Amino acid sequence: MEDTRVLDLKKAAFYYLMSWRVTILCLVLCVALLLGYTYLKPSSQQLNSLPDDPKQEEELLAKRDKFIADNAEAKDWSSQITGLEKEVTELNTQLNNNLFLQIDPNRRINKSFSLRFSYFMVDFKDEEEEARTNQMLSLHYMRQLASDRYLNYLATKGILKFSPENLANLIDVRIGEDGFIVFKITGSEEIIIDQLIKTTQEFLENYVRPDIDLLATHYLRFSNVNKEVVRDPSITLLKKKIESEIALKEGKIEELNKSIDDAFKAFLEEEGEITPDGSQAPKPYKRNIVLGVFLGLVLSIVIAVIRYRHQMTTIDVAGIAEANNLPYLCGVPCLVENSEIRKKRFGRSVDNFFIRMFGMAYDDNKASIQINYVAQVLQGILKTKLKKEDSPLEYRSNEEVTASVNILVPDVHGDICAKDLLERIQQTLDKDKSEHCKRITLVAGSSLTDDPDTVLASRDSMGLLLLYKNATRSSNLLNGIRRSVDLSKEIVGVLELEERF
Repeated sequence: MEDTRVLDLKKAAFYYLMSWRVTILCLVLCVALLLGYTYLKPSSQQLNSLPDDPKQEEELLAKRDKFIADNAEAKDWSSQITGLEKEVTELNTQLNNNLFLQIDPNRRINKSFSLRFSYFMVDFKDEEEEARTNQMLSLHYMRQLASDRYLNYLATKGILKFSPENLANLIDVRIGEDGFIVFKITGSEEIIIDQLIKTTQEFLENYVRPDIDLLATHYLRFSNVNKEVVRDPSITLLKKKIESEIALKEGKIEELNKSIDDAFKAFLEEEGEITPDGSQAPKPYKRNIVLGVFLGLVLSIVIAVIRYRHQMTTIDVAGIAEANNLPYLCGVPCLVENSEIRKKRFGRSVDNFFIRMFGMAYDDNKASIQINYVAQVLQGILKTKLKKEDSPLEYRSNEEVTASVNILVPDVHGDICAKDLLERIQQTLDKDKSEHCKRITLVAGSSLTDDPDTVLASRDSMGLLLLYKNATRSSNLLNGIRRSVDLSKEIVGVLELEERF
């Protein structure tokens, strides 16, 4: 049975209303662009002579372009405008995309660890010789870390992708007083920092060490990661500096445009094409405001659909489970990722209003009940299997059995919501002191279709517990069902994760 996604109008309305910040931004941006176009349009800004006929307007604009090309002073102003506009674009790109500037200046997270060396079949005369060797290796590693190869590797590996130039300000690498290399990594979110730490260690272990040591005479040891949260006012100062530069350049562009328009107006007066006191054509401000609002709403809807396309649609998970003769356990509410960050965002009271209105608030009591229900079902399944005569484990009613049974749960790695749910189910199982609960261990895995470690873990598992969250691809569930047949593994149940706020 193939899944069929159906648009859920209630969820579509909810996620669109939850994007009200984007909606406001789109409205302001579209209205500002149209009003700015009307205001800066040369034919109505300074010349006061824009004809109503489109052909005459086109002719006037062509004359202005020719005037700029022929007039040395106007040509120089136009060249300056082009250069300034390019600089403004670059500064805006830096302001919007620079990962360092996205860090909360009141809560900057820094994580650090050190790289040390251990040696195999190497005898040193004394500690000084070993220290010199360590320093020499550190210098070799520092040269590798200073290359573009390092940043390109960090930018392209891992779940999150970055631009290499945006990572330079996030990583500080130096040689410490003990001669070993110390890494200090920061970022706008802790998940970014953790990925950079992981990919850095992979780069050192899999690429740098083999290049430096062909005979494998030394190995790498990474110290435990240390975390600190500090205030960093320099982030705010850097943002204000960039914003100030943008404002100055935009002001200069406006002055240069005015100079060009004044010069062109004087040129037309000399040619007798307009009079110095010519009346100004009315500007369609009101019409452009209405048009800007309409375009802003359309743009915000498109962005919301692209961003929340999976959340706005739904599939019949219970129906899929029934069609495949699988037990559908239940739906469990789970907090969306970055819920703590969401609580601190501007306009949280507006978010809460929409959440309450659509019944999307997270209820921990309901989640606890559902989690306890899942744990009880798993225990019941295990008890039933132990009573069977062909069970690999002998069932004993009065004796404590110490063997452990694993249940593999795919598609957990990389999903914070699924990981938290799995931990809570395991905690519920561990709290139960009955003999059968002790047998169950939930093993988190990745995709059954492309992760060899997960397939390997399934061999030692009694069965599979499949998870489905509407924000992910529904094909993961169907592929998991198909792969369980290939691996001859029983599916103990299908569990649906319901995102709540």
